Amino acid sequence: MEQRWIPVSERLPDADKYILVSIENFIISDIGRYETDKDGSGAFYPGDDGKSYVEYGLFVNAWMPLPEPYRESEEEVATIQNYDSKQTNADRIRSMTDEELATNMMCPNENGLAEIDCDKNDNCNCYECLLKWLKAENEE
Repeated sequence: MEQRWIPVSERLPDADKYILVSIENFIISDIGRYETDKDGSGAFYPGDDGKSYVEYGLFVNAWMPLPEPYRESEEEVATIQNYDSKQTNADRIRSMTDEELATNMMCPNENGLAEIDCDKNDNCNCYECLLKWLKAENEE
């Protein structure tokens, strides 16, 4: 896709997307965004700033979409996406397999979650018991 500067007199960008902006009275381009108000008017803002370029005395005269970031491979993209998405402990639990859950959870009988045939002694295999319970259909 060919990138070119789009004059603001020709077309305005979609709202709330980061773009590259050219500033009429400044030598360096910047990453900004365009926001519209309820009345339909809009303004360009630097990055995540709450003040518009005009409030800084700067005037955007053109813009272009940001290019895709450089990546050596699709594997690198997947690694970065996984790294960027921080997981909570609850997210980790939700992503566990039944086998992982059975290894890490307490017996459902002990927690009052189920009535499973279990003699609740050292002869009971809680892993197998819990795995069976995890794979069973919910009765509620």
